[in-house]
Amino acid sequence: MTGLLGEMESTNASVAPKRLVATGIGKEFGHVRALAGVDMSVGQREILGLIGPNGSGKTTLLNAITGVVKPDAGSFELEDVSWRWLPPHRIARLGIARTFQSVRLFVGMTVFENVRVAATASLSARAARERALEVMAELGLERHGDQLVENLPYGLRRATELARALAERPAFVLLDEPAAGLDGREAQELGEMLQRIRSEHGCGVVVVDHDVGLIMRSCDSVLVLHEGAVIAHGAPSEVRRDPAVISAYLGS
Repeated sequence: MTGLLGEMESTNASVAPKRLVATGIGKEFGHVRALAGVDMSVGQREILGLIGPNGSGKTTLLNAITGVVKPDAGSFELEDVSWRWLPPHRIARLGIARTFQSVRLFVGMTVFENVRVAATASLSARAARERALEVMAELGLERHGDQLVENLPYGLRRATELARALAERPAFVLLDEPAAGLDGREAQELGEMLQRIRSEHGCGVVVVDHDVGLIMRSCDSVLVLHEGAVIAHGAPSEVRRDPAVISAYLGS
C-alpha cells in the first residue's frame, strides 16, 4: 500500500478520486463513545449533509477523516487507497480539504497570502498566485486581498477559509458548520456556493451544520448521527420525515 499511496500523492492533480468511503469508524475519548461504527460514503459532485444534536459525533467524524484524531476502529478509502490513520498533510495530498467550526486562518497575513499559502502545497509560486486570485474572485474576495484576515468581518473570514480549502484543488471538501454566525442572506449565498463547488470544481462536499433549511435545500443526501451512531441516511425529504430523526433532533 505504501508504494500505491506514494503514487497517489504524487499524481493527485491528475488523478481524481471517485468516492470517499468511511467504514465502521469508532472513537472513544476515555469512557465517552464519540463514534460507534459509523459508515459514510460520498462521491464527487455529490453533497452530503451531516446533522445531529450537539455531541453526536459530527465533528469527530470529520476530524477522523482528516487525520486530526486517530480512530479506534474502521477505515477510510479513496478508490484503491485505504487507511486507518494518516497525518493531516498526507490526507490533504490525497485530495481532501476542510474548514473548521472555529475559523482557522493565519493571523498577521492578508487574505491573498492565506489563500496563496494553501495553493503552494501543490503548485509552483506563479501558479499558486494565479490559483489564489482565481478562487478569491470566485468568492468575491478580490477587493479584500490586501486586508489582514483578523480585520475582516466574520462572513468574509469564513469565505477566506473556504477559498483556502478550494485553492488546494481538492476532490472532496469537508465543511464544519459553515453557516454558523451567518445571517439569512449570507446563508442563502452559501447554499448557492455549495452548488458551484459541486458543478464548477467537481468536488464532493460533506456539510456539517445546524441550519436544517440549508441542509435540506442544498444536499443530495443526509446522514444523521445521534450519540455517535447513524440513525438515518437518505434523501432530505425522507430524513425529514423519519420518526427517529424527529425524536432525536428535529422535534415535532
